[in-house]
Amino acid sequence: MKEKKEFENYIIMTLMIMLILLGTLQILFRFLLNFSLSWTEELTRYFFVLMVYTGASLAIKQRKHVKVDILENMLSKTGKKYLYAINDCILIILLIWIGFAGLKICYSTWEMEQLSPAMELPMYLVYAIIPVTFFLGAFRGVQVFIENLKNKERG
Repeated sequence: MKEKKEFENYIIMTLMIMLILLGTLQILFRFLLNFSLSWTEELTRYFFVLMVYTGASLAIKQRKHVKVDILENMLSKTGKKYLYAINDCILIILLIWIGFAGLKICYSTWEMEQLSPAMELPMYLVYAIIPVTFFLGAFRGVQVFIENLKNKERG
């Protein structure tokens, strides 16, 4: 059975292509034209952060995060279901909490009118990566939690 592609896959692929293009552009300008583009390094950093946090959201949906499964292996199927439910609830709460903390940071940088050094982007846009991706992760966590409750057996 073919696995359904989530929209995060397309965001990650697009960002990876952009990272490759920006890196290539920076190399060409630096070594062939002897001129450094400062904005490419900054934009690459922001794209990389967005890609990592988007990937974390996708990993939540696919249950691909690294974990220690000693306790999980000792439990019955019913016990595992309860363990997953507790784990999912804790994860959702944590992601929402970090998302709201990210919103506070966005608001404070918006008030200070802080700009990024090279591109002079409003920094609240950059910091918005945190609440957006963490709320997306919480949404994915809720999806996984509901799927876990619906499924009698978990693979």
